[in-house]
Amino acid sequence: MRRIILLIAATVLALWVASPLAMERVLVTPSLVTVQAESAAAVFWFAAALAATGASALAVGWEFGRASIGQSARPRTILTMLGLLFFMWVLIPGFHQGDDLYKPPLVTIAGVHDVALLWFVSSILLTFLLFHVLGWRIYRHLSTRQREQRLQAIVREQIEEGVALIDRRMRLQWYNDVAERQFVKGDSVEAAVAQLARRARDMGKVAAQSMTVDETRVVVQATPMPNGDVGLITRAQASENGANNDFYERFMRRIVHDMRNPLAAIIAHASNLQTAPDFERANATRTAQTIETEAQRLTRLVDSILFDARLSHMPLVLQRLDMRDVLEEVYYQHDERAEREGKSLEFETPPHSMPINGDRDLLVRAIGNLVDNALKYSARGAIVRIDGEMSPGHIVVKVIDNGEGIPPEFLPDRIFEALVRVRHRDGASGSGLGLNIVRKIAEMHGGTIMAESRLGHGTTMTLVMPREDEG
Repeated sequence: MRRIILLIAATVLALWVASPLAMERVLVTPSLVTVQAESAAAVFWFAAALAATGASALAVGWEFGRASIGQSARPRTILTMLGLLFFMWVLIPGFHQGDDLYKPPLVTIAGVHDVALLWFVSSILLTFLLFHVLGWRIYRHLSTRQREQRLQAIVREQIEEGVALIDRRMRLQWYNDVAERQFVKGDSVEAAVAQLARRARDMGKVAAQSMTVDETRVVVQATPMPNGDVGLITRAQASENGANNDFYERFMRRIVHDMRNPLAAIIAHASNLQTAPDFERANATRTAQTIETEAQRLTRLVDSILFDARLSHMPLVLQRLDMRDVLEEVYYQHDERAEREGKSLEFETPPHSMPINGDRDLLVRAIGNLVDNALKYSARGAIVRIDGEMSPGHIVVKVIDNGEGIPPEFLPDRIFEALVRVRHRDGASGSGLGLNIVRKIAEMHGGTIMAESRLGHGTTMTLVMPREDEG
């Protein structure tokens, strides 16, 4: 708004100061236009008429400002302003003139040249037009500020999430009441939140991390702004997804439930053997541990087999998605586990949407398998990152860990074959179907999956999917 006012003021100065000075030099005259009043009352009338015209231009511009944001312009105001102009410029001069046609007018305007008169009339019209624009802009500015103030009041007092804005130098600009309770300390934010915001600013991507603020476990999301500012929002840990009413999913859940019951019993008995009296434990412990391990592996295998069967017989349920939402869902599914195991799970995405045409459940399962493996084969203190990127024609999702890595003989493709298991140093191995399922889901969507790994340094799984053009 300040810029508009300065621009209008500069234009008025150019019309009424710079232009006449230039023309006076060209025409070699001390005065371009002469305004002669019939009396002191005429001077007062002329000044009042000009002021009324300027006020009318402002008022009409104000009403046009109302209309420009979808509100109804008030006809009464416009009619009042037109009536005022009619009174000032028609009725008063007419009353002064009366029946005497030879009586001199209230004000006489004379110019030394036709160009001077053209300048004078044009300057008056342009000035009134500028007043009209000024009224229009003032209303829009005030209306926008009122809306912003109402919105800020809602964000500050009513929403349950913490919201804050910090500038590129990590200085706190604005925050609501919840943020003040959670992570605002004086005139700054907590160090962990500032570090997350700094990472989002430097990388130009949305960054999120689960952390404890105000003795509560929340997810803090930092979103970089085009001007370098960073927006912060905190959200409570997501709860488990509700059951789907689809017939097929209910059927699959029932099968999984019925098959898992005996497996749960095996695991329970194995745990009992491990807590038997000392004289029995010497012979039973190793067997109990084997039963428990194999039963858990069988549970995972059954789950993978049932899911693999779905891929073979059920069509894709395609819909337009934002891959950021899919990555966020996967993040929420595994963040609590990562925290429990002493590991850090992070995700980073662009601030704009990542459109894709895909089956949400399958994409969540595929990326979830990658995150599950990354957490499973990473030591305590490890960092696992879900990274979403946009490339020409594709969406690239990377799951990066600094865990044990994959032996080179399983790369680049053998790791994705069915029933191929990599036995790690601690003897742990998967079902042999997880990465095969990921590859099937990727290929069903027209995408690919690639693995890069170095033993002892970690693994990067890269899922490349065709993007859906916006528009």
